[in-house]
Amino acid sequence: MDREGYVKSNGTIDQRRLEEDFIKKFKVDFLILMQSFPSGVEGQCWLRAITRKHRKSFHPVRHLLFIYFLGESVDTIEQYANKRYSPFGEEPYLCLNPAAEHFLQPVITNLKVTRCYDTKRPVGTFSCACGFVYSRKGPDKTEEDKTNIGRIKMLGDTWLSKLHQLVEIEQLSYKACSKILKVDTKTIIKYSKQRNSKPMNKENHIKSDLKQKWLDLINQYPILSRTELRKKDPSLYMRIYRNDKEWLKEHSPVVKVNRVTNKRVDWVQRDLHILGMVKKAVEDISAKEKPVRITVSSIGKMINNKSLLEKRVNKLPNTMKYIESVKENTTNFQKRRISWAIDQLKDEELEVWKIMRKAGISERFYSGLEIEIKRQIISAKQKF
Repeated sequence: MDREGYVKSNGTIDQRRLEEDFIKKFKVDFLILMQSFPSGVEGQCWLRAITRKHRKSFHPVRHLLFIYFLGESVDTIEQYANKRYSPFGEEPYLCLNPAAEHFLQPVITNLKVTRCYDTKRPVGTFSCACGFVYSRKGPDKTEEDKTNIGRIKMLGDTWLSKLHQLVEIEQLSYKACSKILKVDTKTIIKYSKQRNSKPMNKENHIKSDLKQKWLDLINQYPILSRTELRKKDPSLYMRIYRNDKEWLKEHSPVVKVNRVTNKRVDWVQRDLHILGMVKKAVEDISAKEKPVRITVSSIGKMINNKSLLEKRVNKLPNTMKYIESVKENTTNFQKRRISWAIDQLKDEELEVWKIMRKAGISERFYSGLEIEIKRQIISAKQKF
């Protein structure tokens, strides 16, 4: 997969490109005949599933199709078994700390691979036991790449001890130290000064005047809760919280328990109120750029009260009557998705497989929707 260019920098597969090339290779009619058309639907597409960690079995025909697509045979495909994507090769990796005795030796086993936001290339962060941490963009293509540092993230105690020896004991110049430790002179000056400077003592607790301000705030607003007082002066609250959490807990208003009286609900009025919210929710769902099926669940999520529509059906007759009139079954929703997909592909050549993939419809629905898709294609071409 890596050889064919389908592996992204983060180790995942470019599923969209893979599906397109796979369909072009075998053609739609053949894949449907072999019951192996990739649906493109997350969780249902066998082609996506077969390129990931297997949690289910696949028909031998699909294995053979995929092996043939990669240009391999049953015999040659075995060489790739149990291999994983490694943009920086296999561990251990070289430590590039010039201050360490194991400099340029393969001793690092801690590697974290991320992806560069701009270039999408893999970025490896190598952490050595000596405290030296560096990173570089990959993938490594030559042996020389393994000795490159893109950025030093942490110098570590070994490096700082070596700096102390060179500057204070051997009394070498900053320039000479920079050549030995392979950093610029400014870095040498910066860390040598930091070592010579006296560290600042951190206070174990905050000043008493801040605590007094908190007490004054409580006296000023005696009926407010701790959360409400926090909103009055967020910075004051956080400074005390970070430094003396226990004191803050002891000197805050006691949590008030609100006793709610049992009020009878006017369900007739509430039914009308919920009906208005549901109608607005249906409008919002219908206006979404990508089709969302109109169901009790999707409406409930939109009004942020799904349980009410599921558990209080008998209490909301008008609301439920309206929902029954507008909710979509599977076929109607598929037709709406087909219409949306054709509209999205209007600048491309309209082909059945492209429409099905764009609409996210599984291959098992193809036979039942073939006539509808072709009807909509004809209608769209007349419209365009």
